[in-house]
Amino acid sequence: MALTVRVLKGHNELAFRLLKRKLADVGLTKELRRRLTYEKPSEKRRRIEHEEERRQARRALQHNLRFILSRMARGF
Repeated sequence: MALTVRVLKGHNELAFRLLKRKLADVGLTKELRRRLTYEKPSEKRRRIEHEEERRQARRALQHNLRFILSRMARGF
């Protein structure tokens, strides 16, 4: 994966801020911070379980929202 940012007319600080924002949006800064320190196996297991719970909750919310919107579109 390649991220690029154009530097326009010597605006280095602006380009750096844009690059940092792009990296944060992709999740690279969080991943890098996580990999720089040792993570105990129990903490890793807990983190993975928590991430999976968040993913499942987000999927359930999207499913419920789709269901409600489809019912509203049909006039219920």
